[in-house]
Amino acid sequence: MKTVRFCFVIFYLITASLFTLPALSAETKSGTITEMGFGKFIMEDESGTQQRFHIKKKTTVFSPNSWRPMNGDKVQVSYVKASARSGIILKLTKVELLEAGPASQAIKSPMEVEIIDISHRKILVVIPEVNTEMRFDRTRKTRLVPDGWVPAPGDRAIIHFHSKSARFSFGIVQIADKVEKV
Repeated sequence: MKTVRFCFVIFYLITASLFTLPALSAETKSGTITEMGFGKFIMEDESGTQQRFHIKKKTTVFSPNSWRPMNGDKVQVSYVKASARSGIILKLTKVELLEAGPASQAIKSPMEVEIIDISHRKILVVIPEVNTEMRFDRTRKTRLVPDGWVPAPGDRAIIHFHSKSARFSFGIVQIADKVEKV
């Protein structure tokens, strides 16, 4: 009985050290996001060095929680080095917004947009003031004003929306509540 308990204690100490060592060895850096990709972004620090950071859905924490990184945002990141097939990668543990860039500041409901594409489930738009493409999900509750209006590519509209966490990815999803023709 004592040997089983002793083995359990040793096993617990070994596994606890394996999971806490990466968290203790996290490095911190701050800079501006220059390029976004799915699950990763490139950040340039004050010295002009660019590094690629990888976002992991289960382990990356965003501050504030309702924000996700966009081009031009000034952020502070905590990361750990991990090995992958392609070599060493930088996995993010925490991303904190220091100063919102122009694309992040433009995302406020309601906003004026130009429609690029529209389907039964989504509305793809461009925000003219920052020239950024954005997607809004359509639900059965999405209202089109005036009634009977069918949005077409090139139409300008004012979109009222709310945001929520994505179900299957690390992102935030914008859901259109009302789309008004301008």
